[in-house]
Amino acid sequence: MDAVAPMDGGRGSVGIAAMSKNRGVLVKVNAFVDAGIADLVSVLSKIDGLVTLESQGGAGDRDASVTFRYGDWWQCGEFLFEQILPRMPADLRAGVSLKLQAHGTDAVEARITMEQSAVPEFAACVRHVLGQSGATGVLPFEGRRRTA
Repeated sequence: MDAVAPMDGGRGSVGIAAMSKNRGVLVKVNAFVDAGIADLVSVLSKIDGLVTLESQGGAGDRDASVTFRYGDWWQCGEFLFEQILPRMPADLRAGVSLKLQAHGTDAVEARITMEQSAVPEFAACVRHVLGQSGATGVLPFEGRRRTA
């Protein structure tokens, strides 16, 4: 089954898709991104269901960052905090920020921010996680959804 995503990126705006009543289908596309963050965006794009919303490579004193959506709170949180964080060396952890942010009750965005010089090492951490998942890009979550 195809993953269906709102054509507006889930931000609540009404666009062409809403007017034409066509459903949005998630596809991988080629896009120009800042050279300083391209390696990380490329690695993240291999993950089934992960949608990059914005990225910046950082310049001067600005940090590099990627904002994306990946499933619900649990799936995105497990990816960041149970898959990536444990594989980050201590010195890299000090310079990387991993955040989840709510947009309404059912939408979550993740943001990874770091010094531009940390991008290659962080991308290697993501590659390591993907290497454990096989060729499909579906991540092997160790944690399980908790029930109330």
